[in-house]
Amino acid sequence: MRHLFISERCKIFGLLLLLAAGSAALRAQDQPGIKNIRTVVYEPLLKDTTWVTGKVVDYITFVKYDSKGRAMVENRLKPDGSPHGKLVYVYNPAGQVSREIYATADKGVSDCWGYTYDEKGRLNCIAYMNGQEDTLQITSALYDEAGKMLKMYFKDYVNKRSSGRQVLYNADGTPEKIILMGGPDEKMGRVGEYPIGKGDTLTLKRRGALQLGKMRVVKDDNQKNPIRKIDEAGNWTERFEGCNEYGEPNFIIRRDIEYAGGGNDWEKIPVRGKVKKYSKGRTLPSPKVRRRWIRERRKGSSSFMSLVKTDGK
Repeated sequence: MRHLFISERCKIFGLLLLLAAGSAALRAQDQPGIKNIRTVVYEPLLKDTTWVTGKVVDYITFVKYDSKGRAMVENRLKPDGSPHGKLVYVYNPAGQVSREIYATADKGVSDCWGYTYDEKGRLNCIAYMNGQEDTLQITSALYDEAGKMLKMYFKDYVNKRSSGRQVLYNADGTPEKIILMGGPDEKMGRVGEYPIGKGDTLTLKRRGALQLGKMRVVKDDNQKNPIRKIDEAGNWTERFEGCNEYGEPNFIIRRDIEYAGGGNDWEKIPVRGKVKKYSKGRTLPSPKVRRRWIRERRKGSSSFMSLVKTDGK
């Protein structure tokens, strides 16, 4: 009888777990997909006893997402509304960023980065190209099982020079020193051994975001950067940035989020209508062209770059 009672309790417990999982899945399905997010950084002004927004003091960003929630393109404007640059993201079948394409209003496509990954999904090679897809530099890395940097190799095709380094670790896994290699391609040799320096053990990181430049927004720290407003989907739409001990903010950040299948209150957005402006007298490609971009990207077509260069200036 006791075993029967325990068995029944286990069945009930299992049923409750299934119900809870189903409820969580339904809640996740209820969350609308994000189409795009626009972020604006303001100077805070104290009006009576309330903090209000002043002038725009940082980049204005507009990020568009695909149906899987991945960033497709990031447009960035200067605080005065003039164009700064945009970054297009291309993904491989595994969902990893395989290419970043950077363009500006005056130069068009100027920089590209191609990325490959090892079997554990770690970025292990970066090919840097110009706007014509000529490879200028390659950086590759080798990691151990734990993901620590072992070797890095760099090749400069413009100056025809190569360099590399090997990180040596002690028995405890602490890096002790590095062995440097360098010189012209045909005469690359050992340079010497040196103490570990800052950055010698860092893993490879994607480069495109660095080209756009950093925003003053640092991180979603709810103590230093308290959230002031959220939308119906539970995403924050306004928060303070960098509050001091008295709760006074350095900046006020506002986000306007557009969800799939829904709209948003565009009238409340400052510098309305300028995000899609790409250069004076010239706008971003038409919806028809952008739909063509998306189809080419999904197919993994090699003509995608030509589309960006010819249609996306």
